[in-house]
Amino acid sequence: GELSNVVESDFGYHIILLTGVRGGTTRSFDAVRPELEADLKQQRGQKKFDEAAAEFTNLVEDQSDSLQPVAEKFKLTLQHVKDLARVPAPQASGPLASPKFLDALFAADTLRNKRNTQAVETSSRQLVSGHVLKHVPAHLLPLSVVKAQVQQRVAAVQAAALARRKGEAALAAAKQSPQNPWPDAAMQTVSRMSIRDAAVPRPVVDAVLRAAPVRLPTVMGIDLGDEGYALARVVRVLGRDPAAGEVGKARSQYAQAWGEAESQAYYAALKSQFKVQIKAPQPTNAESVLNTSP
Repeated sequence: GELSNVVESDFGYHIILLTGVRGGTTRSFDAVRPELEADLKQQRGQKKFDEAAAEFTNLVEDQSDSLQPVAEKFKLTLQHVKDLARVPAPQASGPLASPKFLDALFAADTLRNKRNTQAVETSSRQLVSGHVLKHVPAHLLPLSVVKAQVQQRVAAVQAAALARRKGEAALAAAKQSPQNPWPDAAMQTVSRMSIRDAAVPRPVVDAVLRAAPVRLPTVMGIDLGDEGYALARVVRVLGRDPAAGEVGKARSQYAQAWGEAESQAYYAALKSQFKVQIKAPQPTNAESVLNTSP
């Protein structure tokens, strides 16, 4: 029978009349014990980790000439890594895949003074510190070491040059008869809106969209570097979709409309379920405007 004060919501201002109270079911201690234990372990574990993290951080900084003291304190096994580079290796995992940790290892103070790195958080609840024993500055490697990489690179450059020559020759022939130079080529509609889902490389899409719609069809060649050489034929330019003009605004409006529709449906379902009766007189249009939140 008690009336609330004025309550503001997304739908306006309300006064609530309390007509009844229904309590929830009481669960036994045995039923909730696993949840309580898990929650308590989580809290205690977080507290212990925070304490250990603070001690770990202080120890690697206070005794910065070696990691042995912190390893003995926390019963850790020191890990040794050779031939570590400034960027994560493709097969790297764990702390060695963390750019933040590698930046700390290759910091000037770490290399010059042979000091421990600061404690670096490489993942959730994981702190790592490193110590550089030997640093070899960047230098040219002998051909015997990089021969395979050099051969691979030379082959890629030569293949790209060959593809460019063949592509330019095919383009020159197509310009003589641009109406249908590649009858077996598949037609495809491209746009910057769907570029992530398209199988066409981004440079090709950009080149196609820069084509002047004055003389169509038109053919063009796109140099893709090591990826080869692409040929494209533009036959039609479609107008911009008005709904795609401001994507962010359109998505926001759609999400807002969808949210309002769900709220209204939920409100109607509650009214039907609990047989709600609105006894207050319905406001006029003027009153509705004045009493509605912005």
